[in-house]
Amino acid sequence: MALTGTLTKYIASEHASDTETITITFPADLTEGHPHYDLRGTTTTETIPVTVETSTDHSDVYVFISATSVQYVGYDASTDTNNVNLYYIYKVYNSKSEKDTLTDPLLEDGISTSWDYSSNLNPTEAAYTHLKTVRGFENLINL
Repeated sequence: MALTGTLTKYIASEHASDTETITITFPADLTEGHPHYDLRGTTTTETIPVTVETSTDHSDVYVFISATSVQYVGYDASTDTNNVNLYYIYKVYNSKSEKDTLTDPLLEDGISTSWDYSSNLNPTEAAYTHLKTVRGFENLINL
């Protein structure tokens, strides 16, 4: 199983010189030991770099899930459910032949998402299904 199509990779970074001023109000009920305990009940301003988003389109790529892992997070008594996360690693190549011959992908990253383990999907199928919902991956189709 794999995906193919156009993938848009989004990257957020700090602008080299543009900044913005933000206002932060600290709750009055911060507990002793909190890192901002001394600032409780106050409002401060900070100047931070502006975040700039860039995007790069990768056309006709071959996307492969190389690994999946199911992670038990814990039991939620309020909903009587077990919380389970699905973690997977995807790799992007220019083509299937590149995937078969190259060791270094064009892109590689890991994603963690909550997972309904009672679904009829195995972890790999669930990873492919989820990846097609991630921003930038919506135009990929099953191969």
